[in-house]
Amino acid sequence: MWTNETIGESTCQVWQPSTPPRFVLVWLGSDSPLSPPDFATVVWPSDTWHLTKPEEVHLVDVLLPWIAQRWGVTSRGIALAGTGPGGQAALRFGFKHPDRVGAIAALQPHIEFEQMHGEGTVLDELFPRKEAARQANAILALNSAKIPHLVWLSTNVDDVRWHRGADRLHEKLLAIGHQHTFLERESSVGEMLTAITQALQILSRRLM
Repeated sequence: MWTNETIGESTCQVWQPSTPPRFVLVWLGSDSPLSPPDFATVVWPSDTWHLTKPEEVHLVDVLLPWIAQRWGVTSRGIALAGTGPGGQAALRFGFKHPDRVGAIAALQPHIEFEQMHGEGTVLDELFPRKEAARQANAILALNSAKIPHLVWLSTNVDDVRWHRGADRLHEKLLAIGHQHTFLERESSVGEMLTAITQALQILSRRLM
């Protein structure tokens, strides 16, 4: 059942499965994905690409503790995911707080969003200069010492603007030797959710 719930200062759509969930999907975006079996889902929209410090504080200090209290799911059973702007946010949050989630996944993520600076979007309000925007992207948030168990990203090689950032992240993950999935082709939310489900199932068995 989908309901609208206030979590801290954010209004989110929440999917409550009929049985106690094993995992929780935090979906960063306004669209509501089809929740996989065994998952509860929190859809957290943002008109600022989840790029503000208050949103990061909300995730760490409010939303994730709310999930733990509501469903009793540990950090290893939580996935962050999204498409486009939400995809870059899932990657960036996951890299900055790798101990708080088990999986991060992004479909056509807008990683190098600094390319849009100066085009009259909300990014102009968030960052005074293009370089300030670049410093906030997911690639620079990556810490080789600690990374979530699953990193999954898919990008369309023909999309020149957004493919480059995903490819650069892929190359950096290769350089530090972190196993991940990188698809340079058309993919779907369903394929991404299948990968998340499989990864969290494997991780949960390892912890038993």
